[in-house]
Amino acid sequence: MAGKLKLINEYNFATDGTTSVVNFTGLTSSNPYKLIIANLVSETVVDVNPMFRVTKGGSPQSGSNYALVGYYDFFHTAGNHFNNSSATEVGLGVASGFGAGPTWTAQRSWGYSIIDIYGLTDSSTYDWFLLRNSFTNWQGNGYINYFGAFHKVASASDGIQFLNNKSANISNGTVSLYEVLE
Repeated sequence: MAGKLKLINEYNFATDGTTSVVNFTGLTSSNPYKLIIANLVSETVVDVNPMFRVTKGGSPQSGSNYALVGYYDFFHTAGNHFNNSSATEVGLGVASGFGAGPTWTAQRSWGYSIIDIYGLTDSSTYDWFLLRNSFTNWQGNGYINYFGAFHKVASASDGIQFLNNKSANISNGTVSLYEVLE
């Protein structure tokens, strides 16, 4: 049956000992993949910037070959479009900052993200991604964002690297990679 999910690997930040970077490498299937990120929480309220990038030969690709476009919908204000045609990774658009009040408070949950990944292992096409995120920011405001992205290098990729591109460690939550069986 088409559309079944096969778990490739899952990281649990509370128990696996990883603090900010997860690598899913050695991928060879031409099927689509899904990266599912659930309930991530950082140790501190500052320096939170979750993102991902592709790997080639097991090494993360961080050159300015990523492009993304999408829409943020804030629960408490009007939505906003964005467009970036030269990025060094694909950011999830999750806000970071200081907690409310005179003392810092714990970073709120990063929520839930589903990232559809296409063309990853095809050497003749770009890798492309569809992202859907929901999260609560450090002020307690709810957000949903939808966007697409691609890696503008037509060569086979062999994995995905998820990371917090700032200094805070991730203290809880999971990042899972699934292959979509066709």
